[in-house]
Amino acid sequence: MVDHSNVELLACPFCGEFEIVRTEVWSGFHAKWVDTQECKCCGAAAPVEVWNHRYTDPAQTAPQPEQSGLVEALVYYANGDHMLLADPDAWDTCSGEPLNFLHDEAGTASVEDGTIAKAALDAYRAALSAKGGEA
Repeated sequence: MVDHSNVELLACPFCGEFEIVRTEVWSGFHAKWVDTQECKCCGAAAPVEVWNHRYTDPAQTAPQPEQSGLVEALVYYANGDHMLLADPDAWDTCSGEPLNFLHDEAGTASVEDGTIAKAALDAYRAALSAKGGEA
């Protein structure tokens, strides 16, 4: 068994208690004795190897939209800059399709009009405003 006696333990990940008891328990799964920590407050227990690991929320570490160019891309589509329609009157909605999809008269092309980008941009700006930021 590996000696973990010098490993400094973090507080319990469930209740925050610092009073942690080191024990050895028989693990039938591993077919060996496992050096384990048990929280004196809530009873949470885990092997030493995993006790100090914490889940990291990807949303906290993901690039923010303004850093990745996402906001600029949403503005581009929301403004309709992606649609170069030589004859705007030659485009219309199609029966059975969502109203934000336009189709040409010849039936050879279709394009989303930016409605989805507008909705995403509005939601982003509302969330940013709720946090006290600027959009």
